[in-house]
Amino acid sequence: RSLGGFIITYTAIGLVTDIWQVLALRVATGVIAGYLPTMVALMVATAPRDRTGPAVGMLQAAQFLALAAGPAIGGVMADRFGLRINFYIAGVLCAVSLGLLLWGYRDIPGSAAAPNQKRPRPSFKDVLTLPNLAVAMLVLGMLQFVDRSVMLMVPIYVAVLDPSNQNIASLAG
Repeated sequence: RSLGGFIITYTAIGLVTDIWQVLALRVATGVIAGYLPTMVALMVATAPRDRTGPAVGMLQAAQFLALAAGPAIGGVMADRFGLRINFYIAGVLCAVSLGLLLWGYRDIPGSAAAPNQKRPRPSFKDVLTLPNLAVAMLVLGMLQFVDRSVMLMVPIYVAVLDPSNQNIASLAG
């Protein structure tokens, strides 16, 4: 579901005509995000017990590789082809990822990832009453806000440092 939502929101960001549309779509993207904990749980549930650590490590390595290389690639693309193309390509990459997931993932019978009828599904109220949930949400929200806010300021800071440079996006990336 997250990938499907990302396809829609990222592609739509490439089509916006007003800053408020970008804000609304970025909020929507944040609301539908949250796939990483699910992916970690899926890796733990489906990997053989002796390969769980390496499987989770590879997932996190892929995440950090994307965080390291993505801004640099996106900056160069923005300077060469314009900013909108980055959002279209992000939508396409999410569509490819969704296709690979639908094509390649199968529940393993007897694994924790397979449907289990023995345990009742917790209600939304049960989740909301988890101990320290509010504190964890507040801390994670503040961390995400700080992390994402700084990333938004990098191109502006680079432009202030070198206003004559025409490749600000590449430098910021």
